Amino acid sequence: MAYLTGFALLVAVNEATREGLAAAGAPEPAALAGGFALALGVYTGLLWLTHTGTDNLRYARELVDPRRFVAFLKASS
Repeated sequence: MAYLTGFALLVAVNEATREGLAAAGAPEPAALAGGFALALGVYTGLLWLTHTGTDNLRYARELVDPRRFVAFLKASS
C-alpha cells in the first residue's frame, strides 16, 4: 500500500510543482526537472518513513541511475 500511496503522491507533487514553476515563468524543461526532483525527494522520504531500517535510499537512487536504466532497456529488447 505504501508504494501505491507513494506513486500517487509522486505524480501529484510532480504535476503541481511543474505547473507552479511553469506558471511562474520557468522554461518547460526546468519546470519538468524541478517537478521530477522534488517528487523523487518526496517519494524517497515516504519510503524512508514507511520502511525504516531498510535500504530504500539505495532503491530510490537506482530508480534514476542511468546505467541501470540502460541495462533495463537492453534486457527488454
